[in-house]
Amino acid sequence: MTLLTPPHARPDKENRRVSHPIRAHVVWSQVNEYHSVASPARTKKLAASALKEPPLRSILKQTSYPVLPLLFPDVERQVTPEPGDPLSDLHYLDRPVNKILAPCSTLPDLIEAYSVLTARLRAAVEESTDSDCSWPLFQPLRKSRMAFVDAVVRDLGRALTDPLEGSDQLECPIPEPPSALPSPEKSPRKRRCGMDEEQIKYARDLATVSHAVIKFLGLTFTLPAVYNLFDGSLAHFRLHFSY
Repeated sequence: MTLLTPPHARPDKENRRVSHPIRAHVVWSQVNEYHSVASPARTKKLAASALKEPPLRSILKQTSYPVLPLLFPDVERQVTPEPGDPLSDLHYLDRPVNKILAPCSTLPDLIEAYSVLTARLRAAVEESTDSDCSWPLFQPLRKSRMAFVDAVVRDLGRALTDPLEGSDQLECPIPEPPSALPSPEKSPRKRRCGMDEEQIKYARDLATVSHAVIKFLGLTFTLPAVYNLFDGSLAHFRLHFSY
């Protein structure tokens, strides 16, 4: 096997003369110059940005359309005035208690009523509040004690309500096969479809009502003044949940 011979190299490749002259990049001065560094160099002091004049024209583009108004400029949230002494107010808890006791209250109404009732009791009653005194604030609860406990039991049990109960969409429709081949027999077991929007909202409202009741009961069991209101009714409350 023979190796290939490399091409002949030019002997004057590295030392050949360049046809055009090379310009030097550094030129040394022929005169010696001396500079004193005793005094610091003068630097121009920059002016503060606050002292600068504003630009004559903004760099932002001008909008060709007016600013859109608010969606509901006239609708403002109503603020419930709080009494100076809530413990001495006879009607501070009337609205939430009446909503809870009303048979025609919807689930959103119950969620709002329990939330408002819990917030007002938390703000007005403390652990050190005298539990033996008949405060006027508790008059709506004291007047309808048994009916209120029944409503609490009713709303707490909504967590066990099936949102699909009574629905007609228990079985998924089976589309007919496009071919003329005989279709298999229908399965005797019913297949459940997913929930629609109304059923999802109904299930969410059921869970939210139960959570609102649990928050109210958690506050009731930590405040002696509120707990003593249902002292004679708690046995009735335990009777519903003893199963």
